[in-house]
Amino acid sequence: MNTSKENILKQLIKPVLDIIKKVAKEMRLGNDVEVGTIAAIRHNVNSAKTINRNIFTQELRQIILLPKPSEGFKQLDKIGLLPLIFPELANLKGVETVNGRGHKEIFEHTMQVLDNVAAQSDNEWLRWAALLHDIGKPATKHWDEKMGWTFHNHNFIGEKMVPRIFKKMRLPNEHMEYVKKLVGLHMRPIALVEEEVTDSAVRRMVFEAGDDIDDLMTLCRADITSKNQEKVKRFRENYELVKQKIKDVNKKDEERNLKPEIDGYEIMLTFGLQQSPKVGDFKKAIINEINKNGMKNDYETLYNFMMNKAQELDIKPINEGKLCCVEIDSPMGMLSIAATTTGISAIEFGEADFSVLATKMKLELCHTSTPLLENCTKQINEYFEGNRREFSLPLHLTGTEFQLKVWNTLMTIPYGETISYKKEARLVGNENAQRAVAQANGANPIPIIIPCHRVINSDGTTGGYSSGVDKKLFLLKLESSASQTITNS
Repeated sequence: MNTSKENILKQLIKPVLDIIKKVAKEMRLGNDVEVGTIAAIRHNVNSAKTINRNIFTQELRQIILLPKPSEGFKQLDKIGLLPLIFPELANLKGVETVNGRGHKEIFEHTMQVLDNVAAQSDNEWLRWAALLHDIGKPATKHWDEKMGWTFHNHNFIGEKMVPRIFKKMRLPNEHMEYVKKLVGLHMRPIALVEEEVTDSAVRRMVFEAGDDIDDLMTLCRADITSKNQEKVKRFRENYELVKQKIKDVNKKDEERNLKPEIDGYEIMLTFGLQQSPKVGDFKKAIINEINKNGMKNDYETLYNFMMNKAQELDIKPINEGKLCCVEIDSPMGMLSIAATTTGISAIEFGEADFSVLATKMKLELCHTSTPLLENCTKQINEYFEGNRREFSLPLHLTGTEFQLKVWNTLMTIPYGETISYKKEARLVGNENAQRAVAQANGANPIPIIIPCHRVINSDGTTGGYSSGVDKKLFLLKLESSASQTITNS
């Protein structure tokens, strides 16, 4: 097109664009629109050979975001501009009658659905899905002598129309698949209840809708419109039935797919059991406690529950009365770990002799691994790999009341952060007990898991560490590389 023709076209279209802008503005203000020269404007636009609909896209997007967007589209229809800028929407107007039977006025229905969605959501593209949900009905309208008016597969035809409309209007392509999906699926929830609502049918719908299932259900509910209140009531009951079914199926799937941190194999190894109903009962008890009573699915919580349940059933761990220990490799060299059936009791850097601890605890020292020690090893490896910031292990600590209080306080210091000895003493309850707190830190039997390395001097210097300052610096550097937050006070 040459420059002179482009200028003429701009002159013809500008008044129309001004009118649409006025409609959008007045609708936002809640005013009606006075139109004086619309017929002339329409005549000029109709006289032009080309009119790009995308010129009006921004104004239409303003209208669709109105509190009641139907008013803007009805104004455009009233002044005769809707067929020019949105012919697919204008094609929804009118009612055809055969043998005295007419179908629902699709345009009015669409406007009501759009307003229903607008009342529930500010999501512009959910509103576009509402505007286009029945856009395929004119192409699928058919009169059947037995059934009356039908619109079979209008959702699929509408789904195919969405990309063309987006292209012509130059709507953002990244939202096209979302709108297309909702237009294609909008009949599915209500259609489900017309047959038996099976779990598999609900799963298929949820799978196809994906993360947009809630928006689909919002559109579905908005689509329930009729002058027949009994019909509205029945459809809303069906909608609630499907909504509940989605919740039930999701809950079933979560329970079925749940993988507790403690499995049947660990139960058998811990108690020396063979595969049997008793092991199955253990697993069921754990899963029920998680699903029905909200017990946390972490290793420490489940281990303690398992041991309490075993006590109820008078089942004893095969290593009861023993202090078991293993040695593992780490980036800091060898680590020695000891544990009772109650929990982890000690970690030492290098090779360790746990005989004194075993005597103190009145337990038999046993150089063998256990499921608890294996899980401890796994979590320590994850920590050194940077994939774990919190440990979830049962602990079996022996110390004075003050030491236990200090060690529990240490476990509240977040990963990657440090506090001063002064602040630690304050947290323990005695700001003047800094020396006693430091001594308790030095007696910490389970370093790394109980993070005494996160306590430094008030001036920011590292401070002491019973296993060597180099190890403390290693742990601080490891954590600071993942989290730079340092809180000194």
